[in-house]
Amino acid sequence: MKIIKYTLLGLTNLPEYGPHPGTIPLILFTLMGGIAGTSRRNISPFYGFLIGAIIMLFCFGGFYLLGAYERGKDYILGKEKNKKNE
Repeated sequence: MKIIKYTLLGLTNLPEYGPHPGTIPLILFTLMGGIAGTSRRNISPFYGFLIGAIIMLFCFGGFYLLGAYERGKDYILGKEKNKKNE
């Protein structure tokens, strides 16, 4: 359960770390995948956009969540380390 806790915490705006730096690139890559998907000829542009965006989310979403986990873990462990030093 700590994995989920750290990941959800890392997705938020942390006081000493700021917002997740991968949010904007993830949104841009997802939009680019969606736009690239609209050029498919055998399906409608709407479904092409959805398919392209989902493919990009699967490709880059894991790295985004891994970064969120690391941020959350570093934040919690840093707070615990500071409490021990005081």
